Amino acid sequence: MQNPPLMLFLPAGILCLQFKMKEDKFMNCDNANKAIECAVKNCSHHCQSQDYCSLNSIRVGTHESDPTMDQCTDCQSFCRK
Repeated sequence: MQNPPLMLFLPAGILCLQFKMKEDKFMNCDNANKAIECAVKNCSHHCQSQDYCSLNSIRVGTHESDPTMDQCTDCQSFCRK
C-alpha cells in the first residue's frame, strides 16, 4: 500500500507534505482516477503512464477576486514532484 502526499488545507492555501516514494510509483499508477483527467506531469499526483490524477478528489480554487475565464482557476491539490 502506498502513502500519498499529506495535504493540509489551510486558510492561506495548501501545505503539501510529500513522502519519499519509489519513482516507479509514477510509472505504474494503480489508482488512476478516471473521473479526474490531468495533463500536469510535474504534479506528484499525476499518473505518468496515463493523463489522470491519482487522488480521490481535488480542490479547485481561484487566484482572482472575480474569475471570468478558465485561466483564472487553479487546481489547489497540486503538489510539485
